[in-house]
Amino acid sequence: MGYKCFGFKNSRNIGTIGENLFVKSYPKLNPQKSKNSKYDFKLKDGTTTELKTDTYSMDDVENFFMEALSNIKTETLGGPWQAYKNKIDHFVYLFLADKTFFWFEPKSLCAELNKLIKDLKPVKILNKRYETLGYKISRIALKKIIIKEEAF
Repeated sequence: MGYKCFGFKNSRNIGTIGENLFVKSYPKLNPQKSKNSKYDFKLKDGTTTELKTDTYSMDDVENFFMEALSNIKTETLGGPWQAYKNKIDHFVYLFLADKTFFWFEPKSLCAELNKLIKDLKPVKILNKRYETLGYKISRIALKKIIIKEEAF
């Protein structure tokens, strides 16, 4: 199993930069930051959105990194699986370096991911107090279920 180490503060700062770009990029959707941790934004039409921000350039990686467990020890679901469990309407993956957003419907995304991860090696991400677990998923493998892809 591969390991990478990240700090929560740095990850949170990156997330905030991604959230600010989302708000700036989608003014017509009038995204309002959530006051709870179940989702990131509520949109003008009442739907909810979870945003994942990745710092890699799409030219450098061919994958999405889909977090399966945000905390391995407590088996807390992460990423799209958490969005699906919480009945979030949109899971949006942002490649920050490219200012490119990929929109997914969590139910269909999780169904596809559950098929794909059977043959993949998980990757652990080490933090100071916990470990997360996820999978590198080829962008091509998810192309058929992307709702929309937009670059700004």
